[in-house]
Amino acid sequence: LARSRQSPGDAPATVTHVKPHGALNNLACVDAAVAAAIARAVVGVDKSLIMLAPASSELLHEAEAAGLCTASEVFADRQYMADGNLAPRSMEGSVIHDPAEAVEHALRLASGQPVKAMDTGEEVVLRADSICVHGDKPSAVEQARGVRDALLAEGFTLCTLPELMSSAD
Repeated sequence: LARSRQSPGDAPATVTHVKPHGALNNLACVDAAVAAAIARAVVGVDKSLIMLAPASSELLHEAEAAGLCTASEVFADRQYMADGNLAPRSMEGSVIHDPAEAVEHALRLASGQPVKAMDTGEEVVLRADSICVHGDKPSAVEQARGVRDALLAEGFTLCTLPELMSSAD
């Protein structure tokens, strides 16, 4: 038995987007068949849901091919490979711990400026509709605040994914 977390009189929650997490997301980023299966499942549940998928990933491509509205996610606290995928956490320096470095990285990504690929040193430009800061490190809250404040100071507007997608139409 589960109790509702809603208070009496609260409006029901509305699901607006899907974001696979963890190992499933990592696999869907590089495996088109897994990405296509996830996209088909989302379409089968509700074609109006937004797929939030990592930039340049197979998941983003397959969701677009399935006709889903997509939002491309970048990460303020992670480095990238030349193919646009995240550098594996096992690579030294792939996780950005320094809040100032995360802010600079996020601003480059949000502005469409290139970031340097860890594997080749090439410049990579990624579509940034949404910016994530992972919450699994001690600097996460400071990074998130710094990224938010820097984006606002640079004239970006923070909004929900549905607001972003409706403004893109």
